[in-house]
Amino acid sequence: MKRQTNRPRTGVDSSGFTLVEMLGALAVAGVAAFIVISLFSWSLVLGQESRRHSMAAGMASELLTRMHRAPEEFVWPELDDLSHGEGVPVEASDAFEADPGLPAAMPTVTRLRDAETAFREAFRWEAFARRPGADAHYVELTVAVYWEAQGRERVYTLTSALPVQRLGDSP
Repeated sequence: MKRQTNRPRTGVDSSGFTLVEMLGALAVAGVAAFIVISLFSWSLVLGQESRRHSMAAGMASELLTRMHRAPEEFVWPELDDLSHGEGVPVEASDAFEADPGLPAAMPTVTRLRDAETAFREAFRWEAFARRPGADAHYVELTVAVYWEAQGRERVYTLTSALPVQRLGDSP
């Protein structure tokens, strides 16, 4: 049989956590949560910027395609004005039907549809034509699509070439 002593316990019960251990664990968990939330919010910002960039690229590509397909929808500068090497603005004519670029399947909730429409309307474009030389048989077209993100104006440019004979008698 084991003999029991009536000595008082001098040590701390080791079956639980100390206050210092709990505070340390909370500090580590707080830092980890901060990092995860920061990464998540940064990924949302990058996703939005990627969406805007994709929209601008699509708009620029569509405009260049329309300039190639239907040059009569645009007001072209005189070819002599293009020989200076500077880009001369190309405007949309009255025949240009502005395509809002809304997808066929828009959200049915009014608030979401309005947000999508406002997103697409935040973009604007400019087009420039330039003839690299007086004897060049093509015109360089540059389309610039602008939008604002994070308080700064952003731009996406796309350049293509259009044969001079496609312009025909266009002014």
